Amino acid sequence: MRRWWIIALALLMCPAIGSSVDLGDSVLRDYPVALTLPKKRVEISLDYARIDDAFFSDRARPADAHYLNTGPEETNGARVLLNYGLFDRTTLQTGFFYRDLDFGPDDMAVASFDISVKQTLSDRMFGWFPFIAMDAGLRTNYTDDLAYHDKIDDKTLFIRLTGGEIFGNLFPNAYLEYGFTDIDATAGGGGGPAGLSLGLDRTESYLEAGLCFLWKFPYDALIRAEYSYLRMLRDDGLGGPTANHIARVDFNYFVTRRFILNTGGVYYHRELNGVIPFLFNENTESGFDRKAFEVYLGFTLLFEGD
Repeated sequence: MRRWWIIALALLMCPAIGSSVDLGDSVLRDYPVALTLPKKRVEISLDYARIDDAFFSDRARPADAHYLNTGPEETNGARVLLNYGLFDRTTLQTGFFYRDLDFGPDDMAVASFDISVKQTLSDRMFGWFPFIAMDAGLRTNYTDDLAYHDKIDDKTLFIRLTGGEIFGNLFPNAYLEYGFTDIDATAGGGGGPAGLSLGLDRTESYLEAGLCFLWKFPYDALIRAEYSYLRMLRDDGLGGPTANHIARVDFNYFVTRRFILNTGGVYYHRELNGVIPFLFNENTESGFDRKAFEVYLGFTLLFEGD
């Protein structure tokens, strides 16, 4: 049986290695790859996303658990991605993500926004040299839908270095990212249980390393497979998990050259730990030791420049 799996894998890889398909017209979305959009190209993506705790049977919560340290039962959200080719080797990337987190007795609406610039540092200028790109930007998350706070938000400055090489239909990439996060909470005037309205302001940083593969099929399809290891560098005596393993798979189908259907899933080994930084604090640190799976469905539109 193992021999047949090896033969099947080899047959699948042969077109990728032997072909000369150009990946330059591939969608960029939020993929950590060393490609930029052509100058003045506009790429707009819209997704609906959902996380449901029914995907995993080990998410049973104690009967007396407080919602603050149990994590959301489900999450519904919508995401908009807007990318623009500023110059031949420079792309502006933005994203907005609205999530409605259901904690059972309470809901929390979280608005997330990010903006970054991707600059190609090398585009095979030496022939054998790989593509290299650098991203720098800002991410922020915000909510005012809290029981004991007027608002809470976080702001993250990040920089990412990505290297990749095209082998026919296959485009593997490796990346390393560093970010610094500032979390700010404004206490509400309504009081509440001791400790829940104070002490949430803090800073933290993180390191993220990952692999991202784009695989283009001859039948108008593109697959993204990605794995990342996210390590949070926290202080302030916080406990709980300090790392998260995240795996993503996307399937993109080109209905036309300018209209693409997207579907995919994300596996979070430690739920949204590190994904929305302000969710992790001294009151919730025991609520991130669970798995979560997100599914999403949407489309991408491409608009050419002059």
